[in-house]
Amino acid sequence: MSSQSAARSISIAGKTIPVPVLTVEKFCTEYALGEEIQKLLEDAKFQSAGALLEVAEGDLEKAGFKLGQIAELKRALREFLAPELAK
Repeated sequence: MSSQSAARSISIAGKTIPVPVLTVEKFCTEYALGEEIQKLLEDAKFQSAGALLEVAEGDLEKAGFKLGQIAELKRALREFLAPELAK
């Protein structure tokens, strides 16, 4: 993952983790999400990868995401946060 500044943090399993700032475009490119997922995210007005941590799976379905696309987003978010979780 490229080095980005942390705009905020979240708490996972009692551990505070900084959330790197990454645009939707860069997130989709770095984590191989493809143009279709990027377009859905942009159409839903997501501006950063960190914002995805704030929505439920059902909200993504309402925004037009299919099950496989949601699974890919979850995979990418795990990879996105993995370096911070390892600290």
